[in-house]
Amino acid sequence: MKRINRPEAHQKLASFKAKNKNAKWNDFRNYASGKLYEQVRKDLFIAQGWLCAYCETKIPSDDCKKHHRRIEHFHSKGDQCNLDYDITFDWKNLLGVCRGGSDKSNTEQYEVPANLTCDAHKERMESTGGYSKNWHGSLLFPTQIPENVSFFTFEKNTGKLAANIEVCSRFNLQPNNFDTTAELVNNTILSLNLNCRRLNEARREILFERERIIKKVRETGNKGYLNFFYNKWLTDNSLPFSTTRKCLVRL
Repeated sequence: MKRINRPEAHQKLASFKAKNKNAKWNDFRNYASGKLYEQVRKDLFIAQGWLCAYCETKIPSDDCKKHHRRIEHFHSKGDQCNLDYDITFDWKNLLGVCRGGSDKSNTEQYEVPANLTCDAHKERMESTGGYSKNWHGSLLFPTQIPENVSFFTFEKNTGKLAANIEVCSRFNLQPNNFDTTAELVNNTILSLNLNCRRLNEARREILFERERIIKKVRETGNKGYLNFFYNKWLTDNSLPFSTTRKCLVRL
């Protein structure tokens, strides 16, 4: 998970809410034949480089595959305990996410619910585990993560993520329901199930890609080739598993 930079507000979403004060989420989804909903969903992913805000898998930009895109309410819209704060239509509360392994291609290949991730796993924790629908302070919030800081380490043997203790010790992220930033990071991994087998295997493919690049450099002696890829991995935030790539460059 990495920082997401985007505009402070979405004018068309705000305008819809201002004109439809009693609207529910499904009203918004059906408004103007769904065109505004699709625009908001697309704008979220454009700001995120077409990556899931949580696991960083690549989301197809082709509109014929738009069913792979989901809008996530970080503070779940089912929580209406604070009527002064409309979480349903708050642009700052919205994220673009993947389907969390709930699609047919993944459920046929991987066991569920063990391989559900992201909002699919988060929603399951709310419904079966009694977790609060307000996740601020329990999870890293992508739009509030400091710029160019990776709070994660990558385990090459397993593909798992873990809190980078040294980096975490230098930051006092807020809100935080735990004693340390490292605990907040590890709870983020746990609550979103980011270390499921499906994602571990996908992240290890990035490791294998790195090994192929290094092998080619050794065979050709072209160190510029390695520098090119490393620079791309460090600067191109639209690459899938961007956090994993940055961890591998710094090994």
